[in-house]
Amino acid sequence: MALKIVTISDGFESATVPSIVVPSVLSNSTYYATLSSLDIVNGYVTIPVEPTAPTEVQLVWNGISQFYTQDFTVTGSSLFFQSRLSPLLETGDEITIIYK
Repeated sequence: MALKIVTISDGFESATVPSIVVPSVLSNSTYYATLSSLDIVNGYVTIPVEPTAPTEVQLVWNGISQFYTQDFTVTGSSLFFQSRLSPLLETGDEITIIYK
């Protein structure tokens, strides 16, 4: 059996690796954002690439993982803050969005 060499890209970076050692973690994308007052007023941020599995998106705010449906939802390429989280957000807060 021969190794197949593949190139993986998340839209920002790419890597060429043997296919048998491609971990599933490489299929995730991570987006870092600093919230503006407009993001907070609008109640959402735009993710650069639409997630293929919106319900599996992870949101980290203040170092704490947030809960899908309770704290946020995803529609298309927009991550919407829900009423439990939105009153706590402040301009300059940093969030991390992990998605496939």
